[in-house]
Amino acid sequence: MKTKNLYFILSILLFLLSGSIVKAQKVLTIELQANPGYSWIGIPASSFLSSETSKGNFNVDFGVLAHYNLNKQAGILSGIQLKTYRSNFSGKDYNVSFKAIDTENKSYIRNVTGTDIKESTTLRFINIPIRFFYDLPLSRFVSFFGTIGPGITIPIQSKVVGSGTFTYTGLYPELNNAVLKDLPPYGFNSNVPVSVEKKLKSIFFIINATASAGFVFKMSRYWKFHTAVNYSRSFTGIASKDKSNNFHISDELGSFYSLANSKNSFLSDFYISIGIQKVILF
Repeated sequence: MKTKNLYFILSILLFLLSGSIVKAQKVLTIELQANPGYSWIGIPASSFLSSETSKGNFNVDFGVLAHYNLNKQAGILSGIQLKTYRSNFSGKDYNVSFKAIDTENKSYIRNVTGTDIKESTTLRFINIPIRFFYDLPLSRFVSFFGTIGPGITIPIQSKVVGSGTFTYTGLYPELNNAVLKDLPPYGFNSNVPVSVEKKLKSIFFIINATASAGFVFKMSRYWKFHTAVNYSRSFTGIASKDKSNNFHISDELGSFYSLANSKNSFLSDFYISIGIQKVILF
């Protein structure tokens, strides 16, 4: 009887001990990040502009991430990151033609030419990453840390400042190919200076993917320092679809549409993450 009771007590102790071991293996790490880097708004080469240039900008963003270990070396991370994208664009010799209908219901071909086109665009987003990570120990105090996975980017602020000089003419095939120009009452003006500041009509959310590689330095049992290089790119359009399939910078007097509204525009950034990690065991 005593032997059976001893086995029973030992079984309970082993059960409790095994449970404590399993609990000790569960690790949640909270990381506060600063992310200095270079970001840009990618604009595919257009058929209606020549001598176009696009430049990104340096930004410093911040984030809070939570790492959950599925085993000793791998797991899933998520959180909230502030993402800022700035780009400056310039182009010459804008030229586009498209079919239109005038106020008298007559069809014609509208020609728009432009020069000295400039645009400065700033977009801010909340990014929610969902990435897998792998932590490979290199020594007692240093490990390699890599991540890869998608994210959801939600726009919170946009600003577009654009300018250019445009000329609008009309070709009427039904009137022996007559060309109308310099007729302001009919919308045919020459050398019209256009300058706007407005919000970009962006879509509700954007899908992106990020990959990173870096190192984690163990400062104590519960505190770590993390640094890595990261590359991120969006895989869905960044603007609403109303202008993406038939995009024109300007199609009427005084109008100016952001190049980010053009088809296949994307967000991209290359940055260094610098983070302090707090390890929580449970």
